[in-house]
Parts: sequence; C-alpha cells; structure tokens
Amino acid sequence: MLATQPLPPLVTPGNPVEDEVFYELSTRQAVAMIAGLSKDQAEVVALRVIAGLDTEAVARILRKKPGAVRVALHRGLRALSDDPRIQQIEEVDL
Repeated sequence: MLATQPLPPLVTPGNPVEDEVFYELSTRQAVAMIAGLSKDQAEVVALRVIAGLDTEAVARILRKKPGAVRVALHRGLRALSDDPRIQQIEEVDL
C-alpha cells in the first residue's frame, strides 16, 4: 500500500528529473511505480537509474542490444513521467 501523504515539490532546479524523483519518493513508492512498467522497461529503469549501470552493462546483463536498452529506458521513463505522482513532484512555482 502506498503512502497517501502528498509529496513535497521539487526544489532543486537543474538536477536530472530521475534523480529528483527517486530522491523524493520512498523506496516502496519507487519500486511500486517501476513494477507498473512492462518487464523490459522495469528491468532497464532499475538497472540504469537505481543501480547506476551504463547502457552497455545493462545490455550485457539483459542480453539485449544497447539500442534496445536505450529505447526501453526512454519508454519506461516516459511512462513514469505520465504518472500523477511524478507530475505532482514536477510542479514547481517559478
């Protein structure tokens, strides 16, 4: 069960969105959100963003081509960016 508390707004301009998202969310929320992705996208997002591995390492681990890893990462992050919890974090008063 996810926490129902509102998430704080993003307050550090200039940082990559995925860094801010995973910093602001609890581990449980992050895992739940990633679990909502397709298997390929979830694996790639977890290895690239959470574990910090480079594209070539992820490709070797998953036995995929680097291009397929980049596409899965792009699609996974795009799907996450459409999540209302992420959109709430991205709302920043300028």
